[in-house]
Amino acid sequence: MSISGDEQGAQEAHNHAEEAVGEPGPAQAQSLIPRTISAGVSSGGPVVAIRPTTLEETWRLATAVVRAGLAPYGMGSVEACVVAMVHGSEVGLPAMASLQSIAVINNKPSLYGDGALGVIRASNRLEYIRESYRDKDETAVCVIKRRGEPAITRRFSRADAELAKLWGKRTNKGDPTPWVTYPKRMLAMRARAFAMRDAFADVLKGMAIAEEMMDVEPRTNGAGAKVVSPAMVEEDATA
Repeated sequence: MSISGDEQGAQEAHNHAEEAVGEPGPAQAQSLIPRTISAGVSSGGPVVAIRPTTLEETWRLATAVVRAGLAPYGMGSVEACVVAMVHGSEVGLPAMASLQSIAVINNKPSLYGDGALGVIRASNRLEYIRESYRDKDETAVCVIKRRGEPAITRRFSRADAELAKLWGKRTNKGDPTPWVTYPKRMLAMRARAFAMRDAFADVLKGMAIAEEMMDVEPRTNGAGAKVVSPAMVEEDATA
């Protein structure tokens, strides 16, 4: 069976990472940086957004991130980082921004609310977004307008959160969640998520909003084990 150039390059990069021993020195660290990036760095030019162009480059960059201990919770493997980078590239995010803006929850890549808004702004299709909070009925309001289309208004109130059993929600261990410590922010993120997904589904390419997905009950895989989310990993790490 023939092997494509990308697959062969990824395997070589994987083997290279496994063979390295101990903490990487400067030479080792540069060897993990994709060639298209290291060329600009070595010439003394400005560091630009990292955008790997092949699977090999993506794998090498992901390996460097994992070895440096900079992989986000829930993305401790090279494979997970590669997948996050690929998903991010599909919505226009550079590699490192993808790692910071994407969370894998219930085996589904999701964009944090601020990251999703950044993707929408970068699309140049957003005319404006206006967010507000009404104290009288504890309601977050998000008005978003796409160029050439009517504005969309979405709301999420404390009553909505109580109905969804989110208000005052705590972890299984009794620790507070953002719904306890930052309830207004959570209401705002929910209203924003509804508006962004309804107005810019094509820009987001079907990706869910992380703040919504974190409130979904964790599923189990075929073996009966829970599917890991960043929130679950963080909770276990602080136990």
